[in-house]
Amino acid sequence: MAFVWLIPLGFSGVAVVCDLRRREIPDGIPALLAALGLAASLLGWTSLPWSHVLLGGLCGLAIGGLFFFAAGFGGGDVKLVAALGTWLGVWGLLQTLFWVALAGMLLAFVAQARGKKEFAYAPALFAGLLVFLIWPTGLHQVVVWTQGIAGR
Repeated sequence: MAFVWLIPLGFSGVAVVCDLRRREIPDGIPALLAALGLAASLLGWTSLPWSHVLLGGLCGLAIGGLFFFAAGFGGGDVKLVAALGTWLGVWGLLQTLFWVALAGMLLAFVAQARGKKEFAYAPALFAGLLVFLIWPTGLHQVVVWTQGIAGR
């Protein structure tokens, strides 16, 4: 993992702390993260072209918005997903959201066991991003593995 990826990971970590403490992600966190995602592309810190930065952000906004209207995400979660999209592009964001969904499912089980109906979702976003950054080919390997099992 390149040093530059500590930027979205660090911002996501700060969002986790804010979400756990106040159940709110300040607007400045995703706004600055998105701006840095575009800057990272324009400065050549990442290999993602600026057009993919914009598409990733729009895809994140659309997917996050769907979850917001389905009552699963808060507004800060939507903005954080959109900001992560500027760093990851569409394909990277979709892969990350797969891991986010798994982490969110675990958090939902924990919340239910504790008698809670709602929980902070930023930790799932952080965990999903971390898994993707450490294991970027993981989703592909999982798909290949499950196809092997299904073919037996």
